[in-house]
Amino acid sequence: MAKEIKETKETKVTSAKVCAILHSITTVLWLFNAGMDLVGSRSSGNKLGWNFWSDIAIAVVFGSIAVDYFIKWNKEKKLESVNTYIA
Repeated sequence: MAKEIKETKETKVTSAKVCAILHSITTVLWLFNAGMDLVGSRSSGNKLGWNFWSDIAIAVVFGSIAVDYFIKWNKEKKLESVNTYIA
């Protein structure tokens, strides 16, 4: 009788994967916060203050860090697939 060999794909948690996801979530939250500032200033008739612009700046910083981690994660994934083909 032939044995069935089941190939299980393990999910490898790397620091790049975790950091990419966390920085993406943080970026979305900061953009939401900036949107709330925008809505609040429009409804009250006030000008946009430094709080709005600082939220946008923080979101840009966290977003760029998230992109760097996603690129690193993609490189690790490609390297893993190359290693499995060689082995």
